[in-house]
Amino acid sequence: MEILTERREEAFYRSAAFLSYFENARLGVLDIETTGLSPGAGRVVLAGLLTPEKGGLSLRQYFSSHRDSEGALLNAVAEEIRKLDAVITYNGDSFDLPFLRERAERRGLSFPEGFHSLDLYQIFHRHSPFREFLPDLKQKTLERFAGLSPDRLDEIDGKKSVELYYAYCRRRDPSLKEKILLHNRDDVLQLARLLRLLDKLDLHEILYARGFPVVREGRRALIKRIALEGCRLRVRGTAAGGAQDHYAYGESYFFRRQASTGEFLLELTLAQEESYLFIDLTPLPFPLEALERSPDCHSGYLLLAEGPAVYHSTTNRLLQAILGALLTGQTPL
Repeated sequence: MEILTERREEAFYRSAAFLSYFENARLGVLDIETTGLSPGAGRVVLAGLLTPEKGGLSLRQYFSSHRDSEGALLNAVAEEIRKLDAVITYNGDSFDLPFLRERAERRGLSFPEGFHSLDLYQIFHRHSPFREFLPDLKQKTLERFAGLSPDRLDEIDGKKSVELYYAYCRRRDPSLKEKILLHNRDDVLQLARLLRLLDKLDLHEILYARGFPVVREGRRALIKRIALEGCRLRVRGTAAGGAQDHYAYGESYFFRRQASTGEFLLELTLAQEESYLFIDLTPLPFPLEALERSPDCHSGYLLLAEGPAVYHSTTNRLLQAILGALLTGQTPL
């Protein structure tokens, strides 16, 4: 197995909305190349992982230069992903991540859990109008839509990459290897650049629906599901913590975390007046000063919904503040 590294003087995507969720998170952009679509029959031959660093980007490519080096590749990729809070992919929820997990399992290896998966394909498919006017949602189609096609240098697709890999294993022609690496390199770089399309969408609504990480002082909570049920706001996910189950509760909140799984439940009791749903911040034992200055806060009451319209940004900020406090011991976890 070979590891090829490249440093690029290129800025990673930044926007006010994106940074409000991921500024403290360790991010990676992932794409893999395999010999087939089924992890039962195929194997991973190449993985590209791009991470933002100060002043630029770091790209690592893990290449299985021999048929028997997949295990080393899987171990190396898993070790890097363990360092991340969020992994960005294109259809990775359905392909890349399950493929890596099953191949690791088949080889008796472990693959990390507990990171946030930001799958751009799922976002564009379920939370954007793009599918209504684009011919399809393939990555290269989105690249053309975003004006990124001139930035792509490779001229092959995934199927051709597999053919070239088998040819390389037979002939050891370095030019074939370079074409395979270039295809994966461009897929990862272009995927990172596609993040700019989030500017056209409501990221707060998307992450309210899909969950998001909360990272404070090196500790992480992962929100997986937010449900507004009558006058209850219920949040489920996983969180770092100690070896004991933990309970915390007060006048309008309840928190439970199971030590064995890390799974947590946070329940907030809301009040309703006509079509408005709001929460009284006063009895909550968390540092919520920033929310008290929000235009959605009036006399200590934070407005979270008006009829069927949920205030996604405000609700997400409230959950970030509460879980951030729990993670950092301002209320012991």
